[in-house]
Amino acid sequence: MFKIGELAELAGVSKRTIDYYTQLGLLEPVRSETNYRYYPEESFERLQLIDALKKQHLTLEEIKERLQIIQSQPDAADEIVDKIEHLQEEMKHIQEELL
Repeated sequence: MFKIGELAELAGVSKRTIDYYTQLGLLEPVRSETNYRYYPEESFERLQLIDALKKQHLTLEEIKERLQIIQSQPDAADEIVDKIEHLQEEMKHIQEELL
């Protein structure tokens, strides 16, 4: 479990970004008895997936929809990640050709 600052540092984003994603429902913290927010380790992976989807020019609403699909259909997550990786490779090759 990570505190918000720890997760932000690990993921290379601001605490404000994590707050915003939490408000949008993209991340789900667990509240402690003292009302601190703790984020499970899966939150880091989720932030990486959000970043990859943003690089595909998806809106945060579209990303939220995809994350909901992943939650409801765990097998879909592997397909989405594979597709993202494939698209990133294609983009990399296209950029290399342009240079």
